[in-house]
Amino acid sequence: MTYLDLVMVKRLLFLFAKDSYDSADTSSQELRYLAQGVKLWLQKINWDDVLPIPLQQDWSKMRVELEQINNIKINRLVLGIEKIKKLELHAFADASMQAYGTCIYTRATDIYGKVVINLLCAKSRVAPLKVVSLPRLELLAALLAARLMSKYASKLQLPINEYFYWTDSTLVLNWLLSPSSRWKTFVGNRVSEIQELTSVSQWRHVASSDNPADIVSRGCFPSQMKGLDLWWNGPSWLKGEHTQWPSNFQELTYKSEYLSEEKSNFLSSDTNIYGPVEATEIENALKRLVKVAQQEEFFTELCDLKNSKLVSSKNKLFRLKPFLDNDGIIRVSGRLKHAVSLSFFQKHPIVLPADSAFTKLLFLDEHEKSLHAGPQAMLANIRLRYWPINGRNIARNISRKCVKCFKYKPVVFEPIMGDLPKDRVEPARAFVKCGVDFAGPVFVRSSLRRNAPKTKAYISIWVCLVTKAIHIELVGDLTAESFLNALRRFCDRRGYCTDVYSDNGKNFVAVNRQLREVHELLAKPEVKNESSNKGIQWHFIPARSPHFGGLWEASVKSVKAHLLKSIGNALFNYEELYTILVRVEAILNSRPLTPFSTDPSDLSVLTPGHFLIGDSLSAFPERDVTNIMENRLTRWRRVVQITQKIWIRWKNEYLNQLQERKKWSQSNGPGLKKNTVVLMRDENLPPLKWSIGIIMEVHSGSDGVVRVATIRTATGVYKRAVRQLCPLPFEGNCTASSNN
Repeated sequence: MTYLDLVMVKRLLFLFAKDSYDSADTSSQELRYLAQGVKLWLQKINWDDVLPIPLQQDWSKMRVELEQINNIKINRLVLGIEKIKKLELHAFADASMQAYGTCIYTRATDIYGKVVINLLCAKSRVAPLKVVSLPRLELLAALLAARLMSKYASKLQLPINEYFYWTDSTLVLNWLLSPSSRWKTFVGNRVSEIQELTSVSQWRHVASSDNPADIVSRGCFPSQMKGLDLWWNGPSWLKGEHTQWPSNFQELTYKSEYLSEEKSNFLSSDTNIYGPVEATEIENALKRLVKVAQQEEFFTELCDLKNSKLVSSKNKLFRLKPFLDNDGIIRVSGRLKHAVSLSFFQKHPIVLPADSAFTKLLFLDEHEKSLHAGPQAMLANIRLRYWPINGRNIARNISRKCVKCFKYKPVVFEPIMGDLPKDRVEPARAFVKCGVDFAGPVFVRSSLRRNAPKTKAYISIWVCLVTKAIHIELVGDLTAESFLNALRRFCDRRGYCTDVYSDNGKNFVAVNRQLREVHELLAKPEVKNESSNKGIQWHFIPARSPHFGGLWEASVKSVKAHLLKSIGNALFNYEELYTILVRVEAILNSRPLTPFSTDPSDLSVLTPGHFLIGDSLSAFPERDVTNIMENRLTRWRRVVQITQKIWIRWKNEYLNQLQERKKWSQSNGPGLKKNTVVLMRDENLPPLKWSIGIIMEVHSGSDGVVRVATIRTATGVYKRAVRQLCPLPFEGNCTASSNN
């Protein structure tokens, strides 16, 4: 027996509605069942009462339509393209007297410019039993859109570039443009929540005929939905460029004039105005918007000017000597009354409040019209007609928060300089802890013949983290094999090291894999006793972050400077160039670390060379003999005592010089957090072509300061230093940095 064979009673119909539940509300069918259920409650029909004939007919039609659900195929692949360059979410909201709802669409653009739009989810609500006005239902729909977007955006786990919210209610847009405290409790509470979840600049107006949420609010039969492209893919113009979409500021002025015309047509039955909006009508709309903005912020000033034609001397407008024109608009009297070459608007510009939404929209419109000009040019163009209070700061704020302008001149986050790692402040034999980097290429002659061919070579520079001692090797190329040979020569001459730091060069990464295999071989029982102290642990700094390896980067700079000053562009063979590099190594190892004593007449200094010749490469640790009298020591112990005193001077004098932070003494720039949208700096590309990504995780140091972050972009996941990241300046994206 089916539902068709049973008697139509209230209990059976609610059981029937329960079986057709749609969790994502993508079919918009459940809304009709809920609306019919409301009718049953309003007519006070009991659970086992037979339904009236009209309701039975409605339910029978819906049962037949429900079978068409099987013919609808919903594409669960939301994005539908690979290599996404830009991802946007668009939420549409609408309401009717029966229900209100919202639907969200994904707009994905690939690297080839192809745009794909798909329905992500939808949500509907039946209108309350208590009668609510249609504008308030539209506001409830807008709130539902903001809540649904906030819920689903975080669940996608994708870098979303922009959010857009669309409504066909100009009254809702007007509510959102003003502070929530201005409205009554019902409207104010919901406007406040929408303003917390979204940015006012993200809201736009859409025509009712192009609003897919209209299908949600009114419901739709399955037989009508199969080929309904507006529902599954949104309005057709959404696939076009942003310039083809409605403009916020222009839309506001046009709608203001449109509403004024509708009011005039309604009050006057003799004349009707049709056709396109003219320039005079736009001018009238701007005047009305200016009067509304001035009435909100300058109510006291308007009353004073109407009564006494003067404002109080303590008023912020007093220095402008304001007056009311024939339209009741406050203008600046100023001192340019006799400037014949200036227009009336420039001599007496309209006064605009600083905190008005109209003022901000005016600056945004001028910023785009002037092709993203700077604050000075933007303010100069605005002052041809208007005099905004605190206009310079408004122009700077608009320019600072413009994403396109930010891409052209991005601002990076600079964390405070970190504490020195343990490997730099603990005494150890030279080159036990070291960093390595390459310099070059340099050209080497293959022989002494005049026409001998020249080949490329590279300089491998090893720096001791404790003593700043330098070791230089000449390498034939940048392959892992050549570097491994240089590593063997370095270890044979300077002793084995336990920790090596380097950047993420491919040759270093390949050597690390080989060293791991070698170390596993040496860890076998038969060779463990002989090789237990020869394992090398490799540490890599984040990619494209040379400031993490400032110690060896500075040494590379010093080596290059000495070579440039001494040999210039001269060509040498391998033996000659290697001899010069060894001389450069000796010079750099003779640089003073600190005065050897505090006596001004003592010219001896503590240099890295003291640590290179003060201990054998295979020497064992010696016991402390610094407190033993010299006459009680043998000659060998006397040498050991001198060596140990050098280390004491290193600890007491050299380490103290490392306390001060020479730069990056505090964190500067906007703070970073999880889900922050950033630009990734790439020195090989102009700023406008830098990749956009979203921070998946931040990595803090031992002092709690974030210096590295993991970023997901359209091309993959990367780990970068925060100095290479530029958070985009839209509202809620980044936090204010704390000066540590």
